[in-house]
Amino acid sequence: PHPMWVYDIESFAFLEVNNAAISHYGYSREEFLAMTIKDIRPAEDIPQLLKNVDGITNGLDHAGVWRHIKKDGSIISVEITSHVIEFNQRQAEIVLAHDITERLKAENALIKSELKYRRLFEKSNDAIFVVNKSTGEYLDANQAAERLTGYPVSTLKTMSTRQLTPVGAEQRLKHLNGSNDPLQFKEVRYLRKDGSERIAVVTAVPLDDEMVFGIANDITEQKSLENALQESETKYRLMMESLIDPVYICSPLFKIEYMNTAMKNRLGRDATGDVCHLSLHGLQEKCDWCVFNDKPENQSIETDVVSPLDNKTYRMTSSSIQHGDESNNKMIVLRDITDYLNAVSEKEEYQAQLLQAQKMESIGNLAGGVAHDFNNMLSIILGYGENLLEQLHSADPLRENAKEIIAAGERSAALTRQLLAFSRRQTLQPIVLNLNDIISDLEKMLGRLI
Repeated sequence: PHPMWVYDIESFAFLEVNNAAISHYGYSREEFLAMTIKDIRPAEDIPQLLKNVDGITNGLDHAGVWRHIKKDGSIISVEITSHVIEFNQRQAEIVLAHDITERLKAENALIKSELKYRRLFEKSNDAIFVVNKSTGEYLDANQAAERLTGYPVSTLKTMSTRQLTPVGAEQRLKHLNGSNDPLQFKEVRYLRKDGSERIAVVTAVPLDDEMVFGIANDITEQKSLENALQESETKYRLMMESLIDPVYICSPLFKIEYMNTAMKNRLGRDATGDVCHLSLHGLQEKCDWCVFNDKPENQSIETDVVSPLDNKTYRMTSSSIQHGDESNNKMIVLRDITDYLNAVSEKEEYQAQLLQAQKMESIGNLAGGVAHDFNNMLSIILGYGENLLEQLHSADPLRENAKEIIAAGERSAALTRQLLAFSRRQTLQPIVLNLNDIISDLEKMLGRLI
């Protein structure tokens, strides 16, 4: 039973109380009967109490909610219902007090909770819809939903999911009606008031058998960036695959993360995931020419290396690929310059031969000029020698000297012809020589000189 008491309307004194009042308020019967109803009221509430008592009329009175003070000092809220009676020949009022403190606390907590969630509902950056999952009609929406759709909330409440998200709407409603668990729908397309389209990830949380709470996270810009990134990646991958030079990307742990078709063709297999120095160059340890720990900013490093794997010479261009976590990979381009270096070597050899030929030509020109002038002088020497020989008597001992002069002149003339042939100023005429005669002639000349 609820607490009840009878009090004197004139003196406000308690005349009788029941056990429920004694138990609930903490006062004994004697204490109650020594008190007035003003003693269980906060001081600030007494003026209102007096006013209420002055207005008492016969009959049942619902006095509303009042604050009472228990013996331990705590304040409770009670709902008062009273009726005027005569008690021991005095005008009195019987009061029924229904403690509603906990109910009010619960109601206040509910109100605060509703206000809190309404505030969250309204201020959320994600669009939120309350939907009748049977019909798909929108029952409520927040400001973010207005921004997502372009429609005011008042208009949204007249629409359904079939109008805003026609693609897949029926299937989504079917899923909602067949489950009491939260569901997530990816890439739901919303048709805006202006005719444009927005893409959102929708999380649907059932509230009860009829309503569902839909949270739409707009990912339109994210999808645009993802598509742009995918297009860019496709473009650069095609570019890398079309290169005739072998290319690979290596991690800081010397693991191959990517290699293009040209590199696969060079190795005869796809070595992605393998250790770079072992797979690409046949080395058990890190390459001597490795530049992985060098970090040039906005520039590349070029190194000419001979790969032990195929003994070819490559011009290795290494570029750094920086990541957001400050780690970096290396992209290496290998250009086979073996044939180029061979061609350069052959060119240098030919240039050396040409230079030697030019030197020999210069010497030949010089020799030709000297031989030409010397031949003119020999003509005079031979002419005078033959003239001297004709003038000498056959028994004259000087005839032999004259003959030697003529023979030496003829040999000099032969040497001159050789020089002219070397300088290409005279046509060569091969003849058969008797080496014994040539040596005998030289012996006579050399004998006199030695």
